[in-house]
Amino acid sequence: MPSVPSCVADGSKCIRAFREEAAVRVQTWMAWSIVLSVMVAVPVRVALAEKQSSCLTISRATLVPCALAAGLAIRREHRDKEVRDARVVAARRLVPSNPVLSGSLAHREAAGTNLAATNWTASLSQEFELAGQRGARLRAADGEVLAQRWRIAATERETAAYAWLAYFEVVAAREELVLAERLEQSAKLMAKAARARADQGLLSEVDADVVEATLVRIQQSRVQATARLRSSQSMLTTITGGDPSAPQAQVVQGDLSPLAGVDALSQSAIDRIKRGRPEVQALREEERAFEARASLYRRARVPNPTVSLFAQNDGYNERVYGVGLAFPIPLPAIGRTYAGEIAEAEAEARRTSTERERIARDAGLELVRAAQDLEAKKEELALFTDERAAKAERALIDIVKEIEGGRLSVRDAVVAQDRLIELLRAKIDVKHSLCVASVTLSRTAGVPLERGAR
Repeated sequence: MPSVPSCVADGSKCIRAFREEAAVRVQTWMAWSIVLSVMVAVPVRVALAEKQSSCLTISRATLVPCALAAGLAIRREHRDKEVRDARVVAARRLVPSNPVLSGSLAHREAAGTNLAATNWTASLSQEFELAGQRGARLRAADGEVLAQRWRIAATERETAAYAWLAYFEVVAAREELVLAERLEQSAKLMAKAARARADQGLLSEVDADVVEATLVRIQQSRVQATARLRSSQSMLTTITGGDPSAPQAQVVQGDLSPLAGVDALSQSAIDRIKRGRPEVQALREEERAFEARASLYRRARVPNPTVSLFAQNDGYNERVYGVGLAFPIPLPAIGRTYAGEIAEAEAEARRTSTERERIARDAGLELVRAAQDLEAKKEELALFTDERAAKAERALIDIVKEIEGGRLSVRDAVVAQDRLIELLRAKIDVKHSLCVASVTLSRTAGVPLERGAR
């Protein structure tokens, strides 16, 4: 930068120097701003990328965390909790109202004399609660917060159960598609063999057409299985916070095995389970909140005293200081007695208690039925052993050989093929039903599904 004498000698030179220096400073500030914005944005983008990449592959370990992180119903319940937390803050006030500071100023003169004086009055008053209203107000607000916490737990559990059902739907659809592709290959070989014998005059054209019609039906089943897989995959992607229209498909790992630990749920734990369900706990806390609110209204009928301190300049510069005490007068017949508010809060408490008993009773019935359904599905799955499934798949291949050797009629082959395909598909359906039954029993029994893989 040029010196002061040079600036005096050449003003234009000094102005150019100042402009150049200002430009350099602006460029420096812009560079530092860019660097700081990058330093702040990079960790956020990395965290978002890690979260998105972790949910691109869904397994038993990542399913529930991704579903809970993307659950909008859970976010809504947390917003409701923020509202109730704010009510607790409002209930913590020590006094029911703010102190009141008032004053007056007047000038007085005696008629026919030169006597004059200025009168002023100042007072400070404060209302107090003596019947324990603050404690009842806090109990009501805290009860609402506790009830909302249990509602959050219930919503998380429902979200996790829904995610598990969607997960097993995808796995079942994937196994069904794999089976449909294998059946299609066998049906193609069977149709090829039948058409070859028909061309040789060893088989009627009608029988060959019947086999090809069977192939079309099996191909249709494969198309339906593909559509079911895509639909269930889109649903699971949405539940776990992904974009179902994204070109990169979500990878789902795992097999059709039920949730672990459901066999340990005994019938002797029904009473404990009914009491421990989040829905029941939420209603219990809500009932207590209504009872505390009724107590608050009953206490509010007690008049609140108002204490005041005042000072005044009376007469001719006479100082007066004093203390005042005021009580509102309750009028039972025409005044506010909070009778309606008390009756409403007590009725809400009774209604909540009845609803809690109903949910507990329904939970017990649902638990028994879910346990019975799980046992029935286990018995069904025991019929579809791996050995029988392997024999059925081998038999589908042997049918082709039997047709080629002329040892099996086409009509009998089609009937046998239908029975074997029905067996293989029924095994997948039973495995899927067993997984669904395990989720239903776990949710009904109050198992914390929101804690992750099982």
